[in-house]
Amino acid sequence: MSVGCISRGEDILWTEVSCASHFGDRLRGLLGKSHLNADAGLLLMHVGSIHSIGMVFPMDVIFLDQNRRVTACHSDLPPWRWRFCRAAVMTLEVAAGGIRFYGVEPGQRLEWRPPLHD
Repeated sequence: MSVGCISRGEDILWTEVSCASHFGDRLRGLLGKSHLNADAGLLLMHVGSIHSIGMVFPMDVIFLDQNRRVTACHSDLPPWRWRFCRAAVMTLEVAAGGIRFYGVEPGQRLEWRPPLHD
């Protein structure tokens, strides 16, 4: 998995976001993690539904369409739940509270960028 950041325009929101584009990485997701740092996340490519079965912490879920526009947001999704969005082709999972902290809402465009090297 590649690690990069999520931005909204020129503003960087999350700095340590793994991009899961392969089946095995998407299948594993965040399972086995005990928590998620406030600046971290997981971008699941080619995914319009997620579950938190087996998770031990709540998370925020952001669904994105093919143009990387936010189509739906779900804050504080507890463990053992499921969410989907028909228009989504990508799903961003971040620490609970991230949606509210950054003011993410439907219609905004988010980008995953690879890390900048000096």
